[in-house]
Amino acid sequence: MTRPLVSRPLAVWIFCTTAIQPFTGSKLASGVTAVLLVLAVLANRRLLASTRVSLALLAYLAWLAMSVFWSVLPGVTASAVLVQLLLVVSGLLVAVGRGRAELLRLFADTSAAFVLLNIALGVFVPSVGRGSQGHYTNIIEGLFADKNLFAFFAVLALGAALCALVEARSSGATSPLDIARPVVAVVGVVLADSATGLSLSLVTVVLVMLLRLIARSKGPVAVPVTGVLVVLGSLTWVVHTQWSAVLGLLGRDATLTGRTRIWYAVTRAIAERPMQGYGWKALWVDGDPTTTRIWSDNYGVPFFHAHDGYLDVTAQLGLVGLALTVLFLGTVLVRGWRSTVDHGSGADMWPVVLVTVMALYNITEATGFTTVNWVLLVALSSALASRRKDRECSSPTPGASSFVSSP
Repeated sequence: MTRPLVSRPLAVWIFCTTAIQPFTGSKLASGVTAVLLVLAVLANRRLLASTRVSLALLAYLAWLAMSVFWSVLPGVTASAVLVQLLLVVSGLLVAVGRGRAELLRLFADTSAAFVLLNIALGVFVPSVGRGSQGHYTNIIEGLFADKNLFAFFAVLALGAALCALVEARSSGATSPLDIARPVVAVVGVVLADSATGLSLSLVTVVLVMLLRLIARSKGPVAVPVTGVLVVLGSLTWVVHTQWSAVLGLLGRDATLTGRTRIWYAVTRAIAERPMQGYGWKALWVDGDPTTTRIWSDNYGVPFFHAHDGYLDVTAQLGLVGLALTVLFLGTVLVRGWRSTVDHGSGADMWPVVLVTVMALYNITEATGFTTVNWVLLVALSSALASRRKDRECSSPTPGASSFVSSP
């Protein structure tokens, strides 16, 4: 493995600044990141040859860029496409010279420290680290725009921490830090007071345990997979038949805190432009006639995302964009699953955990498509493709090209 193209301090900067987006100074932070990445590339140009980009990611980026031509706000979309491209480039370059295990340890350390920093801000500098939202008062959100974003990051930190713990136990070198990381992440989720975050934390713990069971199984993989499906099917049945009771436990009403009306408004908007959408980030702009018309279906009450990641992407990029997004996520999930079955290390499990958490979180939220989660997915996609390329190069059959990998 070659030395990393992106230094550890720069990688930490990228993880932290993309985690708290949007925030005051986001544009300045993006500009600083771009400059630092250019300098890193100029200093290590020869390392770019090891970069791997999947065809699924390229197709997604192409459609994203093309949405400028039919966007209701072309200028806004063009600017947002550049920011998204910066996220993708950041992920690709962070992965250069790092395998999945190195990426896992880097993010596990960074995320645990950043969660701890945001908790400290909430406790010792409440004017900065605390806020109030609706009937939630004096909640810890740290540097994040709201408690749900903080909770989402804490769940990501928990997933990375648990996978790093599995990795450490496999090597027989568990340290106090390996135990401390998941504890810090759980404390962050609890202090954020997010019902979705608490639910996904439990799912993350169960998922890592199941993946560990699958990896250690000596029999056919179908046996533990069947067990997973039975558990998920049972949970689905309970939620379906006892929906009101489940919502009561999570502190939600039957409208999911007004989300169902928002979904109705967004669905009506999608029906008008189902295939191409309205353009990347061209919606939820105060004062724009299109956004105002969509808000009118929510009794005129503004909302700034669809509270469902899949609806949000579809509204912006259409069904084609949603399909390309799911295709990219699917490639990361499938490759991660195969690695988990074949090798079973914590680093192998991490892509599966990351995609699963994001997929479930976006049922009632719209997050992860433009933050650190996307950087991580791109980085892992590149690392997984690099491992596949290495295997192909060691076999008699020639592999793919040095830059673009298959989906």
